[in-house]
Amino acid sequence: MAKKVVRFSFSGSKLKGYWATVGNQDLNIKNGKASLPLEEGEVHLLIWKMDGSPGGALGILVTDAKQNNLLEIKASKIPPGYIEAVGYVRFKV
Repeated sequence: MAKKVVRFSFSGSKLKGYWATVGNQDLNIKNGKASLPLEEGEVHLLIWKMDGSPGGALGILVTDAKQNNLLEIKASKIPPGYIEAVGYVRFKV
């Protein structure tokens, strides 16, 4: 299989910070953006962690080089009474 460059865009509110990884590859997020070459035709696992205030949210958009949406998470939220949360989702390239 060939590798395809996949782009990740992150936007957050009421967050102190966040981190994300695909498989065992940490994303080098700068100004809310990162990219990573991934195997085409494979299913990949995106995992994220966020710290902040209850109700804080992280939005994630994953696109290919042609700007086709592969995955969109409008708002992963920190639950009431907590200051951090984690999430994960599988997506295909």
